[in-house]
Amino acid sequence: MELNGREVGFRRSVLATTKIAEVCPNRDISKLGDLLGADIVTAIDAAVAFVCALSEAYELHRKREDPAYIPNPVTKEELMDEDEETLMALVMAGVEVFHADGKVTVEAEAPKGKNGEPASE
Repeated sequence: MELNGREVGFRRSVLATTKIAEVCPNRDISKLGDLLGADIVTAIDAAVAFVCALSEAYELHRKREDPAYIPNPVTKEELMDEDEETLMALVMAGVEVFHADGKVTVEAEAPKGKNGEPASE
């Protein structure tokens, strides 16, 4: 995805996973979905941290592959100047990379009925 005249890349790495977990309650990365569905301030903070972590991991990996490369990760300040639609597009692109390994780390449960059974649709 392009942002401010440059192509933004994402990479899931130990660094990215750790930085994302740091913003989650009890550092439990499975709670990321809860943050993204919370109040607007919490959701935006989590979305920004998610995008920045994946971008930083990508840029650092490129630098390691090519020592002449100058990393230019997405920053919080840069994202805070964007509209919500752009931020959400970046989040969705990041989610694709985050789940590319086939492991689900952010899960949503189906709503439960009064008796604890899954609610009917």
